[in-house]
Amino acid sequence: MPSRIVFFFGLCMAVLYIGCGVFMFFTQRVIVGMPSNYQKILGGGFVLYGAFRLFRYFKNYKQSTDVEQD
Repeated sequence: MPSRIVFFFGLCMAVLYIGCGVFMFFTQRVIVGMPSNYQKILGGGFVLYGAFRLFRYFKNYKQSTDVEQD
């Protein structure tokens, strides 16, 4: 049961990082006085980090379900 909670939390955080990154990359608003170029770089970094976390959590979830089945 706790592993499902941890997996769900990790999944939500990965989606949140990707969502924030997409928002920062495509928005025309200035966020906290940050220049537009830096904002796009940071947004791209958030998307990449969110994708990495998503991949890692799915890999860990698959490994944990394989162990439980044995």
